Amino acid sequence: MSTASIIANYIEHNRCLGKRFATEETILTAFGRSVGDVPLRGIRPAMISQFLDRNGTNEATVRKKHRVLAYSSSAESIADAGL
Repeated sequence: MSTASIIANYIEHNRCLGKRFATEETILTAFGRSVGDVPLRGIRPAMISQFLDRNGTNEATVRKKHRVLAYSSSAESIADAGL
């Protein structure tokens, strides 16, 4: 399963739970474009750091991206989404 399809399934799952998930969708979709179509196990810390710390990104945005990625990558949230 591709990174993009996993992200799409995760977003759809959260919307089915009644969450608006607009900001999270934007961040996760941008992350998917940033890392490319690699298996989840192929995502390395350097790829995540590059996404979080792009030039000109303010600290509040970095914190928001980090929060979304941290929550989305938890085993419980992925398991809940059936991924």
